[in-house]
Amino acid sequence: MTFRTIDDKLIYWRDKQDFVHACEGSEVHPGITLIWTLCERDVPANAAYKCDGDDITCATCKTRLAPYPFCRTPSKCAGKGYCPAEYACND
Repeated sequence: MTFRTIDDKLIYWRDKQDFVHACEGSEVHPGITLIWTLCERDVPANAAYKCDGDDITCATCKTRLAPYPFCRTPSKCAGKGYCPAEYACND
């Protein structure tokens, strides 16, 4: 099973070229979690972080990160690639 959030916050990674990527991960074995970007790059150990207001700057990740499936305000989320918490889409 994969996940894209931790504590209801999206997982991001900033690469050496300063692009911010959206990530997903999976616990492949108890205590062992692998994280990768939506553009299919491996994220180095302990390099991913929870969303802190950064915008996704990787065009591929932004395209592949669809709004949350139960989004009640898709017009407000369009173009952002995620549903901002203030719209309470995650209820």
